[in-house]
Formats: sequence, C-alpha cells, structure tokens
Amino acid sequence: MKTNQDTQICYKRIAVKIFEKFYNLPNDAANKKIDEYKNFIYDQYSFMYWETNFCKKNNCGISPDLYSEYATTQELQFYLNKMIGSISSRL
Repeated sequence: MKTNQDTQICYKRIAVKIFEKFYNLPNDAANKKIDEYKNFIYDQYSFMYWETNFCKKNNCGISPDLYSEYATTQELQFYLNKMIGSISSRL
C-alpha cells in the first residue's frame, strides 16, 4: 500500500502543477480538486471490494484496502494522461 500511496502523492503533485499552470487554479483549490477526486475514486473502489456479500460473511483481511489503493493509483494515472492529452491537443 505504501508504494501506491507514494505514487499517488507524485501524481497529485503533477496534477496540482497542471491545474495551476493550465487551468489557473490557486494552489489550495488545485490541491482540493485532486484530493476530492482521489477520495471519490478510493471510496468507490473501497465500496466495490469491501461491501460484497462474500466480504461481509468472511473476513477479507487487508485485501480490499490493497485493491482500492492500487485501483486508485491507476485511476489517477489515467486522469493525468487524459489531462495531458487534452492539453497537448490544444497546443
């Protein structure tokens, strides 16, 4: 989980810089925007992995957290790629 969290921090820094430079958001607004997105994504994946009948009946251990962190990292990467692609197409 630590590796995914570290990667998410890196993606967040990149996203904040993009929001500041290309979307003219102040730093605090840029941080809030990416945090809201990251938290939303994590909550959705956490629900998907934790709330199954199987996990409710059986002890899933830490696996749902691991999957949620990994999936969130991947979604942040996709989000950045989409932003960069959008910006690149306009330059």
